[in-house]
Amino acid sequence: MPKLRLKGLERWYLLLCTIIFVTLSSSILYQYITTQELYAILESSDDHTHGQNSLFANVGKRVTVTSRIKTTPTDTQCTHWSCLDSYKCVEDGLGKISVYVYDVNKYVDTKDTELLPSPSKEFVQILWAIVNSRYAVESPESACILVPSVDLLNRESFSSDNAARVLASLPYWNNGTNHLIFNMITAAAPNYVPALNFAHGKAVVTGSGFTQRSYRRTFDISVPMFNPHQSDEDFKHCNNPNRQFFLLAAQQVYFQSIYDQLIDLQSQRSDVLVLLTSCSDAQRQSVNGMARCDGTTGKAFSYPAVLTDAKFCIITREQQLANTYLHDILRAGCVPVISIDTYIMPFREILDWKRAAIFINEHRLDETLKILLKAYGDGNYYKQLQDQGRFYYENYFSSITKITWTTLDILNDRILPYRAKPYEHWNRPLMPNRPNSPFFVPLIPSQTPGFTAVVLTYDRFELMKQVVENVAWCKHIAKIIIIWNNPELEPPSDSQWPAVSVPTKVCVLPSFFPRVIRICFYREPQPQHPIN
Repeated sequence: MPKLRLKGLERWYLLLCTIIFVTLSSSILYQYITTQELYAILESSDDHTHGQNSLFANVGKRVTVTSRIKTTPTDTQCTHWSCLDSYKCVEDGLGKISVYVYDVNKYVDTKDTELLPSPSKEFVQILWAIVNSRYAVESPESACILVPSVDLLNRESFSSDNAARVLASLPYWNNGTNHLIFNMITAAAPNYVPALNFAHGKAVVTGSGFTQRSYRRTFDISVPMFNPHQSDEDFKHCNNPNRQFFLLAAQQVYFQSIYDQLIDLQSQRSDVLVLLTSCSDAQRQSVNGMARCDGTTGKAFSYPAVLTDAKFCIITREQQLANTYLHDILRAGCVPVISIDTYIMPFREILDWKRAAIFINEHRLDETLKILLKAYGDGNYYKQLQDQGRFYYENYFSSITKITWTTLDILNDRILPYRAKPYEHWNRPLMPNRPNSPFFVPLIPSQTPGFTAVVLTYDRFELMKQVVENVAWCKHIAKIIIIWNNPELEPPSDSQWPAVSVPTKVCVLPSFFPRVIRICFYREPQPQHPIN
């Protein structure tokens, strides 16, 4: 059989076709594998809706970010009123915020080197929860909140310069205004600064491990550190009614001064306090999985299963505040004892943590046993703490989806306070059968710092406007309530009231019963320059 001979031009044509085929095949294969891996993660996520979403249609698309991109320094003084454009969230008339998630891309430099690691399973679940929430929209032009599809959950996994450049390159970044960044591990070794220390402009940070110094009140959102490495087997005894340990300390590391105080407490009542810490390699071999060891006896315990055998579990300050202890403790049915003075509790603005945990100032750590023994003496109080902690875990901590949706609900309540859920929705009623407050305000004091100004008026509207403007510039004002005490005259329309930077609530007294407020409506806070 004669051999097939190709002329020079035909040979080059065949070679070119071969190269194109191989290139396309490799691209499709890479795209297919990446997409399949992504959807495998989504299929395993909780509370998701099956179906294709355009967010994940172009997974693997490479977007070049040049070194000339100008990053946006972090605005450390941001508040809800100074850095968030809430007008975008009310002008569409939906009565709720609208959230857009950027497409999932791979960001590379001019040499085609990837600038950030691939998304983690947890981050993909966050994105999936957002696009399947009631707030999701498919168009960035119609959204008031935008979420970058950039995995910044673990500060130790990415370069601060690269992250800042990628964020600044986003088409709708606008110095970070109305952008929401998700983060779990805020601090990185070796300094563990409890703040997301790279340039992210005016973006809202959803993170764990905040302190009073790093947390921007009314702006950032403190969330629990989710533990993805737990198994149901570890918590099969979480409803254990017969717990043998009264107080358990089970951190891996402690500050030396705190550890010395705990040792002193243990020496006084070794039958009450069990102090565990990290194990040696030899000790760890006696248990499966993670372990904690008793420094006195050397006995090893399986962690987090040991938490299910304790009544109280203490959390003390350590270098990395972003940890899973609180998440593990609540799931185990143990009552948390918090001894970190400056720690910002997860979802602090909606959850009444004094109903689920006991707080002990760091300088009173030596009184811990006395305080807890007194609290446990009232058996009903201990049961209430335990039940409330279980309620918080099941509703807000138990999955990535619940953490994400709670975050969006908080943001929605901030931006649209007149639609905010009441205290009882988040925390369960203190007294299930009690009547509602006649003044349409919670019977529980607000956790927000500042005072509420109550102003009574009849019909002197021009004078009232001056009063509202001046009161709004008080340093610690949190809210203004205006009581319109003229049942024969309707209050002015919303557009006639002065634009102030704090929430304003107008309550109208009816003619038939002047001591009961019948109508209350909120006015949106608006940015305002100081009055000359």
